Amino acid sequence: MNRQHCYLCVDIGTQSIRTALVDQNLQIIAVHSDPQQIMTDPVNNQIEVNIEHVWESVAAGSRDILQKSNLSPSTIAGVCVGAIMHVPVPIDENGTLLLRQVQIYSDKRCKDYVRAFQSTPEALRAYKMTGSIATASWLGFKLRWIKEHQPDIYKKSWKFLTASAYINFRLTGNICIDYSEASGSYLMDQTCQWNSWLATQVGVDIEKLPEIRNSWEVLGGITEAAASATGLTPGTPVVVGGGDMGCAALAVGSLSPGDCVVTTGTSSGADLFCQHPVWNPSVINLRHVVDGWLAFGSVECCGGSMTWLRKHFFPDEPSDCAYQKINQMASSVPAGSDGVLFLPQLLGERENLGSPDAKGAFIGLSFDTDLAHLCRSLMEGVCYAERRILDAFTQSGMHFNALYSRGGGVNSRIWNQIRCDIYQHPIHVLEDADNSGLIGAALLAGKGVGLIQNMEQVAKENIHVRETYYPNTSSQATYAEMQKAYMAAHNALLPTFEFLKHANIVTRNEDASFSTSSTFENN
Repeated sequence: MNRQHCYLCVDIGTQSIRTALVDQNLQIIAVHSDPQQIMTDPVNNQIEVNIEHVWESVAAGSRDILQKSNLSPSTIAGVCVGAIMHVPVPIDENGTLLLRQVQIYSDKRCKDYVRAFQSTPEALRAYKMTGSIATASWLGFKLRWIKEHQPDIYKKSWKFLTASAYINFRLTGNICIDYSEASGSYLMDQTCQWNSWLATQVGVDIEKLPEIRNSWEVLGGITEAAASATGLTPGTPVVVGGGDMGCAALAVGSLSPGDCVVTTGTSSGADLFCQHPVWNPSVINLRHVVDGWLAFGSVECCGGSMTWLRKHFFPDEPSDCAYQKINQMASSVPAGSDGVLFLPQLLGERENLGSPDAKGAFIGLSFDTDLAHLCRSLMEGVCYAERRILDAFTQSGMHFNALYSRGGGVNSRIWNQIRCDIYQHPIHVLEDADNSGLIGAALLAGKGVGLIQNMEQVAKENIHVRETYYPNTSSQATYAEMQKAYMAAHNALLPTFEFLKHANIVTRNEDASFSTSSTFENN
């Protein structure tokens, strides 16, 4: 295999940080993985990662994979970083990091600012300008929270970067973000420029935002300081990169209208390639890392729900054994879980689909309900929530031709079949489904340094389907009824969750829990 040149790629996820060498044939040569350091305070809707730990992992990972592969740093043609999105990382004029613990996409502490904004007449104009409604995930509202609650940090901040942009800054000394991240700020309009009117309405200063550039453009070269930290050759080109969703969508060939990808990681989501935003308040629109848009919706706690189940019901089991038992138990229960429903909103929801204050719930329990029912209903509940997103696409006149699935959840055959049966659509599970973020980063790096001329064609040619699942007609009627029941329960409980938020019956944990999490894998 020709490894004359390769790419150093980084995939910063919710639960892990992976650094890899990828060859010109888009094959993984070596991988280094570290767990994220996550700080959670569920009562206050706060979820943070340690961004300095992320940099340390990338630096150590670079040295490790060079050693593992026995390759010279001079063989690396380019570097690209893809990362979890909507992460505000403040630096001052000297480039000093002002916050080590930074909010991530699922942190919803800014929800009150979002609610206040949505109640104004300007909300409709903003929706038409951005293609999405306001949600607590957007970077702009997270900056507003910092401005109000950490005013010293906000005042000292010269620029607010994102997770990928901060790592790029440590590598090159240069700053910018890509269009996929900028579109997730609620501060960029559909002309793909920062918009001063939007910034005024959100309540932040537009001059604190970095330049926006294409994901494949070369940002700069590895600095001497970064070379010392990473083992890379000074001057090695670094491309802009972008959000993890776009990098993964590129790798699985979501590049033509009708291409739909379902990701099953800590969170899950369905994204659909389109040339223009999809006009439906239940759908969020982000720029792709290529020319085009990704219409999407997310379930904030997909693999996270499975991790919760394993942690509380199989606490003494090794992870692999626990997930195997969960799969076996789920397989023993009929479709519909004998009427047991699970709502997977353990981390709340984005405002386009519900409420940040929503919580998880099991509904329909009886004396006959056992742990096996909970296992299957949890899988089904996640899929009902995902099906709702797909229904929003079709209701908007968008139809998907091919439906691909990637992420840790695809390692569960029973979950794949449940997902297929609830969707009532064939699902193509991809080979190497866990590495799509890394492969997407390699494609961007290759285009940026001129080794890949037609990135979209190469991406399409690199799609390899491991297995295709087809829906069982025998469960179609059951799941159609359970989907209705899910929607009825979801909507009926929203006022209850709102009431519980104000009921002052939850004991507040003054010390947020600090946990080192491992990547969700379901065997």
